[in-house]
Amino acid sequence: MAAERGTTAQLLRDNATLIPFFVVGSAATSIFQLVMARFLEPESYAAAIAILGGLSLLVTPAHVIQTLIARRTAELVALGEIVTLRTSMRLYARRVGLISITLAIGIAAAAPILQSVLQLESPWPLVIAAIGAGTLTFEPVARGLLQGTRNFMGLGFTLASHGLGRIAVGGITVAAFTWGPTGALLASPASAISGIVMGWIGVRRNVQPSRHPRPVKAPVSSFTPPEYVRVTVILFVVAGLLHLDVLVAKIVFSPIEAAEYAALSLVGRMVFWGGTAIGTVLLPHIVWHATTGGNVMRTYIMSLLLMTIVVTATAFTILK
Repeated sequence: MAAERGTTAQLLRDNATLIPFFVVGSAATSIFQLVMARFLEPESYAAAIAILGGLSLLVTPAHVIQTLIARRTAELVALGEIVTLRTSMRLYARRVGLISITLAIGIAAAAPILQSVLQLESPWPLVIAAIGAGTLTFEPVARGLLQGTRNFMGLGFTLASHGLGRIAVGGITVAAFTWGPTGALLASPASAISGIVMGWIGVRRNVQPSRHPRPVKAPVSSFTPPEYVRVTVILFVVAGLLHLDVLVAKIVFSPIEAAEYAALSLVGRMVFWGGTAIGTVLLPHIVWHATTGGNVMRTYIMSLLLMTIVVTATAFTILK
């Protein structure tokens, strides 16, 4: 019983550590979107939101990467296999870095076609989006490592830096320089680079053998192709539900109607992201308990209750 109380207390402490940073990062991102709605013309705003929505769909594999790295990292930490983790960390960086570069080049090469489909006046927003896609795909490597090692202070700084980098660069280029969709999209690589820098600082400080105890030895599970497929399908469905509607609205409706819909859909996204911090904390705790024989169900139920409270509070705050 004492061990279970300690587990619950640790879960609550980790959530209390991450949520303030998450709120700062999410608030900065939401403020940036409000700045776009305020300073961009309806047509430019609809175009920027459509490209950002498409960018979010394209970098959905990055969320798959973070989830799988976080799970594997949590498993290795629970087993005390920190040397193996450091080797895996370098492998993750090389492979995901190659994927990021390939994705950026592919989007940039397809810019003329995408410009015609999205009815844009200039290809530059798509070139910036290509750079953003590459950097956003690489950023989750550090996030996954921090999440898996349960370094929620380091992960929190990474999330906050991501949001603040977005509002700092995007807000200035949109509000002060009036660069339109191109200025708005500059926020994506800026936020990703900020997150990458802070994330790797946290990883280098955190992934050291002396900082992680060695629990009871247990067999290491291996990832199977069906598991990768399940995670990928789930995250693509979530990304589609969050962003595909805005792309459809941009193509089907007039610029003013598409802009109004994009502004309204922002409310739903803010409510959804309000509960994701709880899930971020939950994953490594679940893996830890599953690996060492802890109480998985207790941790899951506690996180579900916290998520309900946070989402409800977020909805009331926005709609009040």
